[in-house]
Amino acid sequence: MTSRTRLKELNEQSADPLRTRREFAEQAKFGLKTLQRIEARGEAPPHIEMPTGSIRYRQSAINAWFAERTRSGKKAKRGEP
Repeated sequence: MTSRTRLKELNEQSADPLRTRREFAEQAKFGLKTLQRIEARGEAPPHIEMPTGSIRYRQSAINAWFAERTRSGKKAKRGEP
């Protein structure tokens, strides 16, 4: 077993695994270019910069980011916020 495989296995067993940009984009159902624009605007979840320079997102941060963007679907009446 390679160290990379072992690291991935440990990450998946973690209560709060780290996700790559690609994994985050796949969960969100948008492309990497869209994620880059979101990051550039400062609207992405908090991330961790690895020693190699790659970016990782905690699954809990991704879940919170989705929760902040969840809408009830109820249309506001005129004059209501």
